[in-house]
Amino acid sequence: MNMLPRKSENWVGWLVGSLLLGAMAGCRPAAEGVCVEGSDTMVNLAQGWAENYHATHPEAMIQVSGGGTGVGIASLVDGNCEIASASRKMKEKEIERVRVKRHQEPMEHIVGY
Repeated sequence: MNMLPRKSENWVGWLVGSLLLGAMAGCRPAAEGVCVEGSDTMVNLAQGWAENYHATHPEAMIQVSGGGTGVGIASLVDGNCEIASASRKMKEKEIERVRVKRHQEPMEHIVGY
C-alpha cells in the first residue's frame, strides 16, 4: 500500500483500526473520507477492510475501487486518492513524482505476500 500522510484524526483512527486498505479510476477523496484506488488484486480485500471498519465507525466515508496498480499510483500522484493499493513496490520515478507534485513523502506498508 502506498499512502500519503493526512492530518485528520479520523484518518489516523481509521488507519490504526483497519490496519490498511486497498483500491478505481475517478475516485475522489471525500471531505472527511478516504479514497482508496489501485490494484485489482487487492480490491476485494480492501473492500472487506473498509466494510469492517465502517461497521464500527458508520460516520466514516471510505471509497474503494480498482483499476490497477499503475492507475492507483497515478491517482495518488495527482491527488485523487489518499491510498494507492499496489501489488508491487513503487518505482523510484513514481516516488519522485509524488515528492515533486504533492510535496509529500509516500509511505509504503506491506500488508501481505
